[in-house]
Amino acid sequence: MRTTVLVLGCAGSAFTATSALAEPFTQNQVEVAAAVAYGVYGGEAADVIPSTYGVGLGGRAGYTLSVPIYVGAEANYFFGQKRSFPEYGDVEGSLSILHYGLVAGYDIEVNHCFALRPTLGLGAARVTAVITVEGSSGDVAQTGFVVSAGAEALFAWEPAFFGLEARYTAFYVDTEPLRDIPGLEIEDKARLDGLFFAAKGGVHF
Repeated sequence: MRTTVLVLGCAGSAFTATSALAEPFTQNQVEVAAAVAYGVYGGEAADVIPSTYGVGLGGRAGYTLSVPIYVGAEANYFFGQKRSFPEYGDVEGSLSILHYGLVAGYDIEVNHCFALRPTLGLGAARVTAVITVEGSSGDVAQTGFVVSAGAEALFAWEPAFFGLEARYTAFYVDTEPLRDIPGLEIEDKARLDGLFFAAKGGVHF
């Protein structure tokens, strides 16, 4: 019965304005969460290379200060997508990305069990290219610099929480080592940018 009242209370007041002194449920709390994501490649070479994003999995741990500023560390892996190159024979290429780094945000209370968090991220990412020719495959990897910006909506269900996130990631990388993929027509210094959406769940304490 108590759980039902809590849920109804959140739903009924999700968009109710609160006072400037209101504290988000995340304040002075440690968060540990796992996420499922889907990303879309937004770089200039979308027509000539496989997507580096697609379905992904991730994890994050962080802490919201009393200010309330959030600081955390995260890692996300995107499985990427495959693409065939019939003009080169029995050839297939795929790209995937592992990115990791630090995230900072500012938590804004909407009500006692709902908060918004604009975020900025800074870190590194490793893109791996796998090339398969007539059944035999090889891979090459390169690491680059990542900057991201996005926003999260967080919902409390004590002691757990759930969230939805949208984020744009700018990924700067030297792609010259990735030219082993047939048909890869991209500048040596390129951006493998992506827009991704995630659903997450975890605990805070």
